[in-house]
Amino acid sequence: MYETRVQSYKNRYSLRFNFGVLKLVGLWSCLSFVLSGCGAGWGTKSVVDDEAFIDVITQQTRAIEEGHEQLVILSEMHRQLSEELAETKKQVDLLYKKLAAAKSIELASKKQNVVVKESPPTKKQTKEPLDGKLVLGRIEWVWLDLMGQTLKAKVDTGAKSSSLSAENIQEFERDGQRWVRFNMPEDPDKKVYEAPLIKYQNVRQASVEEMDQRPKVMLVVRIGDLSEETEFTLADRSNMNYPVLLGRRFLRDIAVVDVARKFVQDKFETQNQKAVDKLTSRSDSP
Repeated sequence: MYETRVQSYKNRYSLRFNFGVLKLVGLWSCLSFVLSGCGAGWGTKSVVDDEAFIDVITQQTRAIEEGHEQLVILSEMHRQLSEELAETKKQVDLLYKKLAAAKSIELASKKQNVVVKESPPTKKQTKEPLDGKLVLGRIEWVWLDLMGQTLKAKVDTGAKSSSLSAENIQEFERDGQRWVRFNMPEDPDKKVYEAPLIKYQNVRQASVEEMDQRPKVMLVVRIGDLSEETEFTLADRSNMNYPVLLGRRFLRDIAVVDVARKFVQDKFETQNQKAVDKLTSRSDSP
């Protein structure tokens, strides 16, 4: 009984084993078939991917070569620009040095008062006429016939018209003509002077936007041996250093100015004053 049961178990397990082996063999066969088919497909795809990869590598290599060529060109351009910039800097430095030297010379000339306006340089200081023109300094003694006295005058080549210091200016009529009367601020006696009115001249001052109307008169001026009739505008010059200003219209064609000098011409003296001086000199002599 026992042996019969054991044999039954052996037969049952033997069938199960054989059936399992058959299942494994069949599964392996199927797997081999599938793997063989997939292997063939993968091989074809791998070849295609390799060719595409080579194309990409080739294109990237060409791009790198082109980029290298452009980099070489840019490097050469940078070198040339650097050289041009260095040369330009040298030229700018040279110009700056020349400008600084010229500025130093100009400042030195101003300090030494050697700048001359409207007059050529002369080898010697003289008050004699130069090329037929009177030599004047920047400040001169002038005689005005109307006042009958000598006054200090500023000789200004930058001013167009001549000017005389005046205050209390009043216009009046005489024999059908317009006249003006005025005083001079510098005169302590406040003597009244009268002269025919030529016209009114509009003058713009630097500190005032509106135009200033100034009367203009004709006066006789004497400097040294020179006697000229010239126009003067009347204006209060009490805040100025000199009561008389001689402008370009007076100087034109008759005088040159040496701004490094003052009082080049002697004071004008009338015949009466000369006679008085002569008598005085005689009385003083032993």
